[in-house]
Amino acid sequence: MKIKLILPLLGVLILASCGGTSNTTTNVETTTETTTDISTTTKEEITLAYRELPEDVNNYYSNVNTNLEKDEFVASITSVISQDYIKYSYSDAWDILEEADEDPYNKDNIVCIYTGLSIPKNAHGTWNREHTWPKSHGFASDTNPAYTDCHHLTATQAQANNARGDLDFDEVALNSGTVEEDAYGNKWINNVCYEPRDEAKGDCARAIFYMMARYNDTNLDLTISEKIPTSSGEAKIGKLSTLIKWHYQDPVSFEEINRNEIIYKHQKNRNPFIDHPEWVNKVFDSSYLNLSINKEKVKALIDDINNLPSNVTLEDEEAVNTLVDRVKALNAQEKLYVNNYSILSEAKYLIDYLKGNSLDNDAYKTFDFSSVSGEASYKKDVTFSISDFEFYASACYVAPSDFRLGTNGKKVSDVALSTIGAEGSGAYLKSNFSTEGLCGVTVNFTGTHGPVSKGYIIGVSNGEYKVLYSGALGQSSFSATFDEFNGEFIFAIAGDNPRVVISSISIYVS
Repeated sequence: MKIKLILPLLGVLILASCGGTSNTTTNVETTTETTTDISTTTKEEITLAYRELPEDVNNYYSNVNTNLEKDEFVASITSVISQDYIKYSYSDAWDILEEADEDPYNKDNIVCIYTGLSIPKNAHGTWNREHTWPKSHGFASDTNPAYTDCHHLTATQAQANNARGDLDFDEVALNSGTVEEDAYGNKWINNVCYEPRDEAKGDCARAIFYMMARYNDTNLDLTISEKIPTSSGEAKIGKLSTLIKWHYQDPVSFEEINRNEIIYKHQKNRNPFIDHPEWVNKVFDSSYLNLSINKEKVKALIDDINNLPSNVTLEDEEAVNTLVDRVKALNAQEKLYVNNYSILSEAKYLIDYLKGNSLDNDAYKTFDFSSVSGEASYKKDVTFSISDFEFYASACYVAPSDFRLGTNGKKVSDVALSTIGAEGSGAYLKSNFSTEGLCGVTVNFTGTHGPVSKGYIIGVSNGEYKVLYSGALGQSSFSATFDEFNGEFIFAIAGDNPRVVISSISIYVS
């Protein structure tokens, strides 16, 4: 997606003091592979180092005893990340996520974890607060600290959040059922599992690992399960082996590092698996231990990442993509020692941004319908412009700062939507301008009347209509993502005299 931002400075904040350990057990349902402590094998065989942390971050973890065995080790982590924790209200989480998930190239927007879309911060309803560990799996009340813990709450486009629901995480190819997929690489099987896009897999895994460690010694007893699907009401989520795989597959990025700092500023605790991704080796049994490490290959990759220019341009695209491919080719153990991966992830992020802005169209544009003003009246077949972009409405009510699509049959009747490729009757709004690479539309509104039975996004090209998306309207928005389309678009509503009071429409292009 094309987005406009300023790259963030990843500052380190003042850290809280640490506490002692407690006697608890680790809540994981493990696989059958043999566990080996990396500190007694791989570390002795190589001279490579993990990502260097600032002194105050190291001090934060000073009471974590890495010489302990698995259960006791997790208990020492739990003690540290729980000691100074500050619980915020669910309402306060809006403000924290607006800061933690801020679009680095547009300070007025957040970036959705599942789609990568840049969405206005004030468009609550278009995006919402996703519980990476579903609240129905162990903590249904917002009085519980886990419910409002921002280390696992993320800013997420409403449509993507609805698709995930409370599904377990797993690769859809490993399961049976009808696979559904959106335009951003997210896949799911209803009632079975959800597989996010590659860029979000490691983030989701580390959020789940955090939740297990943070609430390891509480009455929640959160458990990461190997068996899926888990049931609503159970304090479990899966799938353990897949989450471990994703943790290694998608290393810690600069966005996660920055997010960890911001949430620490508010909650006074950190996600240890972002700061110390190698600790996953000690916590979980997995098949990723004791892999051979090609020291020369890893060192050469680190050096080449350090040699990237401080301000990459599109001329550096091939070099950046080559480095990304080299990271992907490493095994799990080798990836842990690419201690400057955050530099590469930030360069890749900037390249993707620059590519998007090399197109003629804005990657993301919002049309403010409160600017459509005039004497209060019901209208038919009306055209109007917003910021020099022309729209057509089959029927509407226009008043100062109030644009209502549909008219309740007053002077203007509903139209048959079959003329535009949809079903039923209602009203529609059409862009009288073409958009190249259109892949998403969000309609924000302040009210609906009618009722409205269904909404449509329809593409128009050379006089032919194609339904790009259809579904129910949300409480305050209707969001649609779809395969790239070149042409005009229509927002249509069907029902019994349906009306929607539109406040804004946003479009996305690839």
